[in-house]
Parts: sequence; C-alpha cells; structure tokens
Amino acid sequence: MSESRTFKIESKAQIANSGIGTYLQGLDYGKPWMVIVKPWQDKRSLEQNALMWAMLTDISQQVTWFDHKLSPENWKDVFTAALYGQKGVPGINGELVMLGARTSKLSIKKMGELIDIMNVFGIAKEVKWSAPDYYDEQGYVK
Repeated sequence: MSESRTFKIESKAQIANSGIGTYLQGLDYGKPWMVIVKPWQDKRSLEQNALMWAMLTDISQQVTWFDHKLSPENWKDVFTAALYGQKGVPGINGELVMLGARTSKLSIKKMGELIDIMNVFGIAKEVKWSAPDYYDEQGYVK
C-alpha cells in the first residue's frame, strides 16, 4: 500500500463511501501514522495554465532582460521567484542556481497571483498580448 493517499470529501454523507475507513484499516500499524485533515484547494485550472504559457511566450518574444532573451521556461522561473521570494544559491561550479517552484501544484488563487504579477510586468514593458480573449481593452487580465 502506498505511503500517501488523498481523499476529497465534500459532504458528511460522502465519508462512508469515500474509502477512508477501509484505507485506514488496511494500514500497517507496526508503525505510527500521521493523519492530516485540511481544507481542499483546487489546483490551477487548465485555462489559467494556458493563459500563463501564452503570456510567458509573449514576454519571451518581446522583452530583453539584462541583454538576454529568455525562453518562456526561464521567464516562468523569474515570475515564480517574484511570487515566492525565492533565492539563488551558488551552484557546484560557482554558477548561480535559482531554487525552483512548480506551477502545477499552485492553487487557483496562487496561480491568479502569478498571472497578476506577469500582467503588471507585461503592461509596464508594453507587451502586446497575443491571447485577446483573456484581456480587457486596457490590456488587463479579465
């Protein structure tokens, strides 16, 4: 049996049918277990993900950053660093390595915050967004 399992419960009636009891009874009780119950947070939406990559692509094509053209993936690192206040550490060969953050695990709210950071940056740099369905007349995310 795997070491970790997640159950999404939306009502008291669902508890009996969720498999939680069966799962807990099947654990190896030769060692202690930790059970954590916390509010469910939906992960970022597919629409948010598509918007993020469209914005990253627009920025990568239109913005030069300290004499460098960055890929969309590199820009994602820059923006997630802004979101989380990430830090860089010296690498094995003396290079600077940014400690990364994954966007696939972001909640809808946090992904919205990341998109807002990108949007403000893009407007300041006069980026022309290529996904017009996502923006109002002033260029802000709807």
